[in-house]
Amino acid sequence: MELDKVPYERVILVCCNERDEGRKCCNSSGGSDIRQKLKETVKEFKLQKSVIIVKTGCMGKCNTGVNRSDKGCRWRNK
Repeated sequence: MELDKVPYERVILVCCNERDEGRKCCNSSGGSDIRQKLKETVKEFKLQKSVIIVKTGCMGKCNTGVNRSDKGCRWRNK
C-alpha cells in the first residue's frame, strides 16, 4: 500500500473533545479557542499552503490541558 505525502509542511492537531458535564476535557480548557486562534494566525501570516490546523477528538491526555501535536508527534500542552 502506497501512502500519499501530506501536502503541508506542518499539520497541527488540536483536541477539541467534549466530555460529560464536570469532567475535565480539552474543549472546556480552551481547545476550540486555541484552534481558532491558530487558524487566524495561519491566515494572518499567509501560511495556508504550508500549515493546516486539524480539529481532533480525544488524544488520551485530558488531564494535562489542551493537547496539540504536530506532524512530528511531539506533544504540546497548554
